[in-house]
Amino acid sequence: MITDFYSKHRDCQYHAQACDAFQKVLQQEESGDISAQLKTTAHAALQDNRYIFKAVLHAIEYLGRTNQGLRSHREDRFCPTRFIDGLDSVFNFLELFDAAVEYFNDADQSVYNNIVNPVTIVALHVLQALLGAIRGLAVVLQGKAMDLIAASEEADRILRLLKAWRSDCEDAKFKEVFAAAEELHKKHHGDQPIPDKYRASASHRSQHRSNAQGASVSDTFKLNIWYPALDLIIIELSECFSKSAKVAMQMAKLLPAFCAGPDSAESTLAAAKAFEEYAAFLDMPAVCLAEFERWQAFCCDLPETERNDMTISQAIKRCNPSLWPNVCKLLTIFLTTPVTTCTAERSFSTLRLLKTYTRSTMGERRLNGLALLAVHKDILLDYNRVVEEYSRRFDPRAPSTLSHGLNDS
Repeated sequence: MITDFYSKHRDCQYHAQACDAFQKVLQQEESGDISAQLKTTAHAALQDNRYIFKAVLHAIEYLGRTNQGLRSHREDRFCPTRFIDGLDSVFNFLELFDAAVEYFNDADQSVYNNIVNPVTIVALHVLQALLGAIRGLAVVLQGKAMDLIAASEEADRILRLLKAWRSDCEDAKFKEVFAAAEELHKKHHGDQPIPDKYRASASHRSQHRSNAQGASVSDTFKLNIWYPALDLIIIELSECFSKSAKVAMQMAKLLPAFCAGPDSAESTLAAAKAFEEYAAFLDMPAVCLAEFERWQAFCCDLPETERNDMTISQAIKRCNPSLWPNVCKLLTIFLTTPVTTCTAERSFSTLRLLKTYTRSTMGERRLNGLALLAVHKDILLDYNRVVEEYSRRFDPRAPSTLSHGLNDS
């Protein structure tokens, strides 16, 4: 299919015209035309275009050899608040590593040296391994329709996996990562392994992280890159999915789909933990548990299709606050709990109300002033001082007269 696509493109008129134009440019350059030599700026631009064209040709050739089709649209703009895009950029860069090395070897030698640096190569492979472990969880958490129970369980599995990597005495996972990094290093350094000098340089070059020196090159990278990155992700996951957060997520088991059937025991346990966590807003635990048993009986009487398809908002409508007041409070708490901090910030953000589409060119100073007024609504303003400050800035003679006039009125 892709081979037919390339053949069709090769035979089209546009491709033939482009090749003819390029051949004319080469002939003009080889003939030494005086007009081309006098235009030094045009000649420099021609050289730059040749480098770009060479990289494009190599990319097309690489895609043809690997049987990959050309993309017919531009990539979306990178958004720093979208974690998935930043995560995928690591995988994409490693996939296109060979093409990037070939391009920057001709275009920018300093960037080329940084890319083929062993520290960069090892760090990229470490990121690929660690971020690959948490990518599925990130996709679930940033999706519009998500299962909090599945996300919580997946977070537990990821934590167990990462802790197993950390406590492994043989460091099998790191050896696998380092072997892949060293293979890529050999590919671009004449089949030479990572030099022993990086055993010291990798540890002493940085002043902003651990500088432990290992017995070998792999041990140095393990102590200074693998362990710190692994520990950071474990700590962040443990904080994001703390005990209280897991209790809030487990409240999803109060839905009718979990209250009836084989998951009823887990639903009762989740309800008991939720009653204990939010005891300040509920009745006594014994009353709450008895009420929840009545809620389970009500869920069992519902038709199976209705029970399995019922969402949290539909469950609140069916939950009579006079019959099940505590269950209704828990469902309300669960419904208003944001999935992520970004969800709450975007829903209740003051900036969303202030900087609208028609105010998109607002300056920073005015935006800060409006934001302060909107956030601190409880602070009463002295309008006399506002008018006095305004008049003082635009007419130095006005403040005293204007302030006296306002006070007299």
